[in-house]
Amino acid sequence: IVINDDIKGGYLATKYLLEKGHKKIACITGPKEISSSQDRLLGYKKALFEWGVEFDDSIVYEGDYHFDGAFPLAKEILKDNSITAIFAFNDLMAYSIYKSASEMNKVVGKDISVVGFDDNQFSSLITPGLTTIKQNIDSLCSSVINELFNNQKIKKTILIEPDLVERRSVSDVNN
Repeated sequence: IVINDDIKGGYLATKYLLEKGHKKIACITGPKEISSSQDRLLGYKKALFEWGVEFDDSIVYEGDYHFDGAFPLAKEILKDNSITAIFAFNDLMAYSIYKSASEMNKVVGKDISVVGFDDNQFSSLITPGLTTIKQNIDSLCSSVINELFNNQKIKKTILIEPDLVERRSVSDVNN
C-alpha cells in the first residue's frame, strides 16, 4: 500500500501556524469516517499537544471536502474574533474561507490565517497565495510504478512524505 502521510501533513500545517504565534487554531475536517480526515486530525492534535496548547473540540468543524459544504462553516468560524487561524483539511475548503472572509470584510493573511492541504493548482493563483500541504503525487506514483515494475506485491505500507508550501496566507502574530 502506498499512501500519503496524512498525520505528518496535519502536524506540519498546525506546527507552522503555532510557530507563527497562533494559539487558537480552528480546523475544518473532512468527513469523520474517512481515514485521511482522522489522520490529519491526529496530526493537528499532536502539534497542539507538543506546543502545550489545549485541544478544543468546539473549534473543530466537520466538513465534506467540498467548497459549498465548508462555506457556512467558514462563516461560523470567522464570527469568532478570538480564532486567528484555520487549518482546512483540503484546499477547496480553504478557498471557501477566502470567500467567506471577503464577504465579512476580513483579509486572509492579515485578519485570519489559513493553511490548506493538497497544493491544488489554484492555490498559487489566488491572492494571497495559499500556504498548503503538498502531497507528493510524483513520489507516490513512482513508488507504485517501482513496486509494480519489480513484479512484486506491495507487502508493506509506504508512506509518502508531504511538504509545507509556504505562501502568503499566514500572518506572523509574533511580530
